[in-house]
Amino acid sequence: MNYFARKSLSETEFSAELARILIVDDSNPVTRVVVKYLDQAGYKDVLAINDSTRAVETIDQYRPDLIILDLIMPEIGGLEIMELIKDKPYFKDITILVFSAADKGTKFRSIRLGAAGFVDKPVSRIELVESVEAALKVF
Repeated sequence: MNYFARKSLSETEFSAELARILIVDDSNPVTRVVVKYLDQAGYKDVLAINDSTRAVETIDQYRPDLIILDLIMPEIGGLEIMELIKDKPYFKDITILVFSAADKGTKFRSIRLGAAGFVDKPVSRIELVESVEAALKVF
């Protein structure tokens, strides 16, 4: 059950340790760095996948609070993943943070599909953690 479905916790009780974060990016070195940055910031329930064809299945099973999603990937791009999950009942409970070097037009399309924001690649630890905290409203 994700944070948003946990009725017994108030927002003031929420912490980084409770957040379930899924990273979908085709670059293993990038996901390793992102996992490291999030771990250093106290996020412990982080799953990274590098195969975009497994993204929808993984989202269905893992039910993350936040998805850090690359837009430009082989096989299935981030916009396609957003299209595939937008009608799922749990989608409204998932925050999507686009993590990409895509052009602004593509990023704005992701916002129209429901992304909460985006972080440019390459990313600094501070920028990533602040963006995740803002997306999850962790302060």
